[in-house]
Amino acid sequence: MKRMNKRSLSAPALLLALLLVSLCAVSCARASAPGGNDYAAEPSLSYREGEDAFSNVYDEYEKEAPAPAEASSLADKGEEKTDAGERKRIYTANLALETREFDAALGRLLSDAEKLGGYTGKTNVYNRTARGDRSYRSAEITVRIPAKEFDSYLNSVGGYCNVISSSTNVADVTEAYQDLAARLSSYKTQEERLLAMLEKADDLSYLLQLEDKLSEVRYHIESYEARLRNIDQQVSYSTVTMTLTEVVDYTVPAPETFGQRLKAAFSEGWEGFLSGSQDLAVFLAAALPVLVLLLVIVLVIVLIVKAKRKKRMSRAARAAYPTQPPQPGQPQPGQPVPPQYRQPPQK
Repeated sequence: MKRMNKRSLSAPALLLALLLVSLCAVSCARASAPGGNDYAAEPSLSYREGEDAFSNVYDEYEKEAPAPAEASSLADKGEEKTDAGERKRIYTANLALETREFDAALGRLLSDAEKLGGYTGKTNVYNRTARGDRSYRSAEITVRIPAKEFDSYLNSVGGYCNVISSSTNVADVTEAYQDLAARLSSYKTQEERLLAMLEKADDLSYLLQLEDKLSEVRYHIESYEARLRNIDQQVSYSTVTMTLTEVVDYTVPAPETFGQRLKAAFSEGWEGFLSGSQDLAVFLAAALPVLVLLLVIVLVIVLIVKAKRKKRMSRAARAAYPTQPPQPGQPQPGQPVPPQYRQPPQK
């Protein structure tokens, strides 16, 4: 009986486990959300799609259109530079600074940028909570420095400020720039062909369609030219972001001891545990409807299995011990047992 019960329960349990895994996987896939290069983003209509669209509509005009003149736009200039070996690189830096003379240091940071040919992008000054009889200030500064003076400016900052931390980043956007330049060149080719077709078209409907297509092509040309100018501007002028804090004593970095390393490791582990707990809570909240549905299904299956097992056990009991009519003289149910039918007590 036990073997038969285990076999009868194994199939529903296996089916339920497979259903639970599949539903949880679907919930996780729906809850997760899908992150490229901004310079190489695709427009709403690619240049190949645009070229195919206007060639299908105006095949007869395109056959007669003259070959475009040699391009001399910003895109071609950019390609010439990159083909010659010049790379398009964007330099950025982030500095955390301390100073005992806040006004002088702030003025020096801004004036040095202007002397090198740069300019100030942003300056925000904050008054911090008073300590003792004086208040401490801080500032967030963003300056743009010519790329050739990038290293000179960073080296000069350490002469009048205490540099707590610094980080630099170099982004190579050469391939993205070339891709944008190629797309711009293609749209300019379409513009020249459309202008040639406009001169030869004499049907009003064709003229209107050509003008619509020309407006669309010029929109893409202006968009790509703006993006190329933006890259050129970021390549020419590097960005330096700084946080300046007024202090009495400079922060002196101390060598990291074993205790500090142990504390940092414990902190990282605790933060990882908290992050994992939060992720688990979010997952359970997202999967709660599915779990409730699975719980109901499990309860129904358990009740059905119990009912079937009870019926099967009763049938087996009746088959093993069939009922027989009472013999004459035997006591009926509910009546006292006569002495001849009583069993002697066991010793």
